[in-house]
Amino acid sequence: MTSRLLVDKIEGKTTSGTIQMPAGHLIQTVRMATSTTASTTGSSYVDSNLTLAITPLFSNSVILINVSASWLISGGSFFYTELYRNGSSISASDQIHGDYGSSGIGHTSSYMYTDAPNSTSTQTYLIKFKTTGGTAYVYKDQHMILQEIAQ
Repeated sequence: MTSRLLVDKIEGKTTSGTIQMPAGHLIQTVRMATSTTASTTGSSYVDSNLTLAITPLFSNSVILINVSASWLISGGSFFYTELYRNGSSISASDQIHGDYGSSGIGHTSSYMYTDAPNSTSTQTYLIKFKTTGGTAYVYKDQHMILQEIAQ
């Protein structure tokens, strides 16, 4: 005999949103995409257009951060990125590319990181960037995906 279960919605017995999923299961995904250009000529980190918030359902969840963007740098300099959560850096600086000429060079890259915020409060993630000289741009199609994964 075959069993079949059909439901429209699953809720916790006493409180909505309290169903515990097995470890490794995807709980939620949020995504942003933009093609707005951000630029800097400074050696201090500035905000890019790559920012997104997620509110974890469980405090022990892991957040998988996936970022992809096109970067352009010119003026014989280097381009660095750093990941921030709620205004604080959570990753080491990452050198994306160096430009050894004055005409500039474009580069598309992806960035993946896992974070364990240990909270059910909203977590806002942001990529910041800087250059060691010349001008650095975050441009064309960019996206950030945040996924909450049960532990």
